[in-house]
Amino acid sequence: MADLYSIVGVFDEVFRLVPFGGYFVRGLKGCSQNQIVGQIVDRYGQSKIEGQLDEENGLLEFRKQYMGCNSEQVFDYKFSLEKGIWQGRFSSPSRDWSGRSSCKIDLFRKLIEKSPGECSEIELVAGAIMAGLVEVVEGSETEQED
Repeated sequence: MADLYSIVGVFDEVFRLVPFGGYFVRGLKGCSQNQIVGQIVDRYGQSKIEGQLDEENGLLEFRKQYMGCNSEQVFDYKFSLEKGIWQGRFSSPSRDWSGRSSCKIDLFRKLIEKSPGECSEIELVAGAIMAGLVEVVEGSETEQED
């Protein structure tokens, strides 16, 4: 079983804080229990993240690599948990650039891993309703006007 998390935070540029947000999945089949993979977006674009989340020891780290035109931009983030907020630093191995960063993560839901062909339409709709992504409205049949 894998866990889906949301992540939101900021990193400190020279004269401003830059917000970021996204998601990651921990414990995918074939990966270690603490391994994470996901995506985040910030003012510079979309990026993929890969790393480790060790909640037991209060450690979160990941490598962020921009997709598309900024693909050469890679940043390493390392955080420790302090009073419910992940506090840490980021750095770029290819450039002399680093700074502070903080974020908050939340477990969104536990996922049951299935191959794409193993989920029925009913399971997909039920999952969306349970996640609050779809609102069920009683007696809502669409009527077409003549």
